[in-house]
Amino acid sequence: MKGHVQPYKRNGVVVRDRWRIAIDRGRDGAGKRQRDYYYFTGTKSAAEREMRRLLTSADKGVYVKPEGQSVADWLDAWVKDYAPIGRAGSTLRGYEGIIRRYLKPDLGELRLQKLSAEAIQAMYTRMQLPKANGGLGLSERTVIQTHAVLHKALSQAVRLDKIAFNPADTERGVELPKPKRHRVEVLSEHKVAELLNAVEGTRLHLPVLLAVTTGMRRGEILALSWDDIDLVRGTISVVRAWDEGSKGYELKGPKSERSRRTIEMPAILVSALALAKDEHEDRRARRELAGESYQLEYGPLVFSEEDGEPWWPSRFEWAWQEFRKSTRVAPRFHDLRHTALSLMLRQGNGPKVVQEIAGHHSSAYTMDTYCWSDRATLKAAADSIGDLFSGALGAVEKKSGDKSGDKSEAAPPLTCEQMVPPREFESLLPP
Repeated sequence: MKGHVQPYKRNGVVVRDRWRIAIDRGRDGAGKRQRDYYYFTGTKSAAEREMRRLLTSADKGVYVKPEGQSVADWLDAWVKDYAPIGRAGSTLRGYEGIIRRYLKPDLGELRLQKLSAEAIQAMYTRMQLPKANGGLGLSERTVIQTHAVLHKALSQAVRLDKIAFNPADTERGVELPKPKRHRVEVLSEHKVAELLNAVEGTRLHLPVLLAVTTGMRRGEILALSWDDIDLVRGTISVVRAWDEGSKGYELKGPKSERSRRTIEMPAILVSALALAKDEHEDRRARRELAGESYQLEYGPLVFSEEDGEPWWPSRFEWAWQEFRKSTRVAPRFHDLRHTALSLMLRQGNGPKVVQEIAGHHSSAYTMDTYCWSDRATLKAAADSIGDLFSGALGAVEKKSGDKSGDKSEAAPPLTCEQMVPPREFESLLPP
């Protein structure tokens, strides 16, 4: 392949700092010359460097013919045909929102093959600038989420040979802000008891109890069927969850294959669910005797309206936010999952055990996300290392004064079986 750079003309007049790069790909089977044209803005030396890059990419087998598709056109095609594969509806809706609000307005009119790391970086900078300075005033987290969507879409374009490389790669010079980790609110066992007392006698009591004793997600809790609960064995099978897509809510499998799990229940939860099941069966029987319908489209749901209609996550969230306004003890509902798993770890349960309860892909993620340290825990750690050294110093002094030569017995290593089992919340609640 050969190439050359020539001035770009508009209506016969040379446009300053505008160039046309011609790449000659030889002749096809019919003897017709195959030539591609790229347009470049900048100095002639920069245009020549771009030409050499194109020729080098051809030598490496990654040359891509120029196309007229815009970034907006490709994002529309990607989110419609590729993004839905293997992703939940709620995730897809998030992708669509990021494309609509941030990517299209800033990059949409650019040609896909002309998209550069410089243009992407300029967008990220504008997103973070304060509104008073002409920016959007967005958080680091939003920028990182936007980058993730753009990078996925461009990676697919590379695989389809639409572009030779991904301009959103950090290796290309794209700089991302460092995320500020969201500090969740992890309740102490006494705050949990206070919260349970506050929701006692309301519809929120059982969902809260499930969250703080099992660490289940909101979508998993509201999708529970009585068929998933074994009150004799005291187990819950997490096999589905509500997912919000473009057409509303639908029941799907849990977040990942690891999220499909069986959870052992403490006695306090078994008792609460047994009472709730009796009430559910009484309500259903009364409606059937009165000739009123009872919806079972989604099975015998644990959390439903009077007619069996699901307690939709949106309605539940509204009820939870109203409750939060009336009390100081209620965090975000998802923080109750953090609370349950953090308390399990703090009580000495092994990370692998808590990982399986949470449905995570690895125990390292469980520890990093949910193992919060409070001041008492940190003080205990400091005291423990001090006691260790004090004990060692005492043993050395004793050995130096003891001529018998007896060797002190080494302490056995701590195993998961020796760890303290979790406390239940019964002792914290009023009788």
